[in-house]
Amino acid sequence: PTPTQRPPMNIYVDDETDPLEDGTLEHPFDQIQEGMAAAEVDGDTVVLLDGYYTGPGNVHNIWGDVDIAVQSMNGPDNCIIDCSSGNRAFLFTNAQGNQNQLSGLTIQNGSGSTTGVILCQADTAPVISGMRFIDNRYGAINFSNASIQVLRCEFINNQAPGGAAISGSSYASFGNDILISGNLFQGNLATAINTGSGQGGAISLTGRLRKTITDNVFRKNRSWAGGAGMYIQES
Repeated sequence: PTPTQRPPMNIYVDDETDPLEDGTLEHPFDQIQEGMAAAEVDGDTVVLLDGYYTGPGNVHNIWGDVDIAVQSMNGPDNCIIDCSSGNRAFLFTNAQGNQNQLSGLTIQNGSGSTTGVILCQADTAPVISGMRFIDNRYGAINFSNASIQVLRCEFINNQAPGGAAISGSSYASFGNDILISGNLFQGNLATAINTGSGQGGAISLTGRLRKTITDNVFRKNRSWAGGAGMYIQES
């Protein structure tokens, strides 16, 4: 007989070592990657308890093939991922749908080499909400041929050549849907000085994108090449 798949469940992670760790609330895993690896069923939720997450096992977290949520227990004030100036935080890959949700974390001091601390590759469609991005280099969120929703997040003092908070493009024939709503963009800087890549202090969007951008607040964002708050180029 075909084995019955277990129902979705919560998988818990904290920042302290537990020799009895099994992902339960009583014995949580001590690395984010362990929690995500244990999420094997669509609808599983990885819950990060209050803590300061950094180092191997807590950065460059790659989404798998199932639709899961990763969220904090008590919001971004209490759950911080520090990427230590040399790492990305999350990578969305494969054809994941909008049941993949990331919420309630602070991500700081990240560097995605030439892309954001969260990178959304082609055909992904994550929902990113209630997050706080602080002092990340090469941008906070970057996407290519993906459909994303960014809701009620704070982007503070991030830098990138262009689009220091959110940057992305779509050149797929069918285009992609983008929703950016209820966010705060403050003190973000596009560092490039040429008009080929340095536009958009906070947001830079190019290509075939069906965009809904509403109810956001922009304060003191800067760009050397134009569009201090936002730059949009239609294809």
